[in-house]
Amino acid sequence: MNANTILTTWKFGTFACAAKWKGVTCKAGAVVGLSLPKMKLGGTIGSAVGYLNNLLSLDLSGNSIGGDIPSEVAFCNKLMSLKLNSNKLSGPIPPQLANLQNLNTIMLGNNALTGALPIEFFSMKKLGTLYLNNNKLTGRIADLTGVPTASLVDVDLSTNQLSGPLPPLIVRSGRLSNLNLANNQFSGGLPAGWLGLNKLKTLSVANNDLTGPILPGIAFLKALTKVDFSNNKLSGTVGKNFKKFKTGFKGNAKLCVDFNADGKCEVAA
Repeated sequence: MNANTILTTWKFGTFACAAKWKGVTCKAGAVVGLSLPKMKLGGTIGSAVGYLNNLLSLDLSGNSIGGDIPSEVAFCNKLMSLKLNSNKLSGPIPPQLANLQNLNTIMLGNNALTGALPIEFFSMKKLGTLYLNNNKLTGRIADLTGVPTASLVDVDLSTNQLSGPLPPLIVRSGRLSNLNLANNQFSGGLPAGWLGLNKLKTLSVANNDLTGPILPGIAFLKALTKVDFSNNKLSGTVGKNFKKFKTGFKGNAKLCVDFNADGKCEVAA
């Protein structure tokens, strides 16, 4: 169903629930869901969205919506899922979104969002999915020591302009499964605190400015199936235990991934 077909059901001057507008989900006469993905929609998100205080799910992904994310979204205090990815949104991410303590999904990737990453996101107790990839976010990830832990499972902050050292305790919930920090400007070494991520399945820190050795203990994370350390400035020797899962090491000129018959270091091609 295309946008024109859906919007013909939107008879303005009628009540959305009574008129059964397509893309609108209602319960007990209240709008609880708005789902209009890939509808070629433009314009901006109006502040009036804040009046939908029974909204549980908002999905406007895959459109051409521009402008800022209105801070009034934070008035939708029952919201559980926010999907605004793949639009033309710009400006900073409103830190007020962290007040939505029922949110379990935030997907804002593939936009042109700027400014800092709100540290408040990491203390949202029900947040499981955080996708902020492919934006223009800058600055450091703040030190999270002492910050109440979130329930994060999937985190994608790749392809931004984030910099500084990697945080030693990016999440402490023990639930983190997928972490993608690739294509940023992170520097320094790999934090020893990451060795406690026992449920981590995939890790990518490719295309940064990381230095120092790869912690051998990472290879002993039981759930891990894929790691990518490509195109950094890592050094030292890669332990044999990394051979048991899919890896990426190329682009680290001082990183030995193996030794030849003459005992000379071999780097990844």
